[in-house]
Amino acid sequence: FQKPEEVVWDRKIVVPFSPEAPLSGIGDTGFHPVCWYRRFFEAPPHGEDERVVLHFGAIDYKATIWINGQIVASHEGGYTPIHIE
Repeated sequence: FQKPEEVVWDRKIVVPFSPEAPLSGIGDTGFHPVCWYRRFFEAPPHGEDERVVLHFGAIDYKATIWINGQIVASHEGGYTPIHIE
């Protein structure tokens, strides 16, 4: 089980494309047992009574979502959206 800090981040990908797609900027059609995606963002200012929701438009098969080094959600399904509060 690998953690984000153990990943070698040596490529950039154009989302929403998969690494196999030429439009991803990678175009590697080899076998990918695992793909890691990383994105930095700042949550908008919000009050204690307000929520911040992170939307994923589609996740293919299985994902574990980490925020600030902590697992906050997992997902399993085919190209289905999820959101995390």
